[in-house]
Amino acid sequence: MGLSTRQVSHGLATFPAGGEGVNRGRLELSSVGDIRVLLDYGHNAPAISALGDFVDKLKAKEVLCVLGLPGDRRNQDLQDAARAATRFAHRFIIREDHDLRGRQPGEMADLIRQALRSSGVDPSRLQIIPDEGQAVHQAILAAVPKSLVVVLYERYSVVKDALRKAGAVRVESLVLTRDRA
Repeated sequence: MGLSTRQVSHGLATFPAGGEGVNRGRLELSSVGDIRVLLDYGHNAPAISALGDFVDKLKAKEVLCVLGLPGDRRNQDLQDAARAATRFAHRFIIREDHDLRGRQPGEMADLIRQALRSSGVDPSRLQIIPDEGQAVHQAILAAVPKSLVVVLYERYSVVKDALRKAGAVRVESLVLTRDRA
């Protein structure tokens, strides 16, 4: 492309993650009091696994994940995606996409629940709230102080509305510490 390392570095360092810009809803961080809320559109195992690397750097006291996945994927791919979230989340609120993409109501929530259970997640750490806005609202209410709510969303406007109603404020900058080997 003819760009120097310095130019590429600057572009990556200043690329707007989340917000109302070009890449809204990707690693978009807000806060509701001392609870942080991270929005991301991850919907497959590699994306959710990579998200986990970022979540680990946030060093939250607890991570509650609002998890829903698109229904037009193979069951194995959906199970792998749900299992990827178990690496970083302590509790889950399972939701369903508004667009079921050929699935029956409740089918995706049950598939996700089964995948999480088969990964060793205790049933007491799982809750099913099919409606996306209600799931986000409940996650904020259920979050413990200094925790992180990770929302893997389908409809950005629904999630943003739930955050607005909760009094969320966008976090404009974030300092992450680097692990030293």
